[in-house]
Amino acid sequence: MSRHSKIQTGMNAGRLRKGVFVNIDGPWSAISHGSNCGPRHRGGVNSGPDLELIAPPNTPNCATLPARGQKIGERGGGLARRRYQKGRVFLRGIKNPVWVGRWREDEIKDGYIRRVERSGVLGSKSDFPTKRLAQRELDKRLAVVNDPRYRARPTATFTEFVSRWEAVVLTQHKLSTQVTLRSHLRKHLIPFFGRTQMRDIGPEEVQCFVSSVNASPKTKKNIFATFQMVWKSARNWNYVAHDATSGVALPKRSRVARRLFSLVEVQRILGAASEPYHTF
Repeated sequence: MSRHSKIQTGMNAGRLRKGVFVNIDGPWSAISHGSNCGPRHRGGVNSGPDLELIAPPNTPNCATLPARGQKIGERGGGLARRRYQKGRVFLRGIKNPVWVGRWREDEIKDGYIRRVERSGVLGSKSDFPTKRLAQRELDKRLAVVNDPRYRARPTATFTEFVSRWEAVVLTQHKLSTQVTLRSHLRKHLIPFFGRTQMRDIGPEEVQCFVSSVNASPKTKKNIFATFQMVWKSARNWNYVAHDATSGVALPKRSRVARRLFSLVEVQRILGAASEPYHTF
């Protein structure tokens, strides 16, 4: 940058010289902290970190940039998506190559909205012979992120969410119902999904859980109903947008053959019975 290089900000332009921003068309100014503003180079400007641009209040051409971690409410606030993104697709592996997609999502953690990188396997080379086909699959997954109504979602593991769900929702049920639901959560659901992020739980994981439960078909259905209640609250509170219970196959109840006593057997039982059962 030469000595007469200018800094353009909106409609304002100025010149840096000896640590001072010389205003030309607007009210911008600069101050330097300390006597030494950093190293100087011939034909250049100060590059030290002590130079600070400031603007007085009520300046129409000023813009405030948001911080990298922006303070936001738990529900995501009213922020729209930052930009349209297509992500990145690349091939991984040699013997059994698979297409991998990478993209960025906004998440809420500790009350701040942050932009993090995500990745996932799109399919094998046989499923998508060309990169263009793999990109189409990634575009389907990015449809939610690129939607103008997209908002950042809070993050939580299944255990963390269940803890909040118990304090807010479970207490609204009858005491007898609370005992049953807590039993399903403590004995089955939390041991299986405990450390898994809510966004990573899908129909495949739920189907694996149903298959792993060692219980009768009726008990499995009751446990699955408890999971549905938890998941419904997660969608209503914007923790997730997908339905993890869709398409999950549940076991069918098999009819147990009942054995009935014959008339001769009933007579023998009554004959051997003592009073007062013999009178019957």
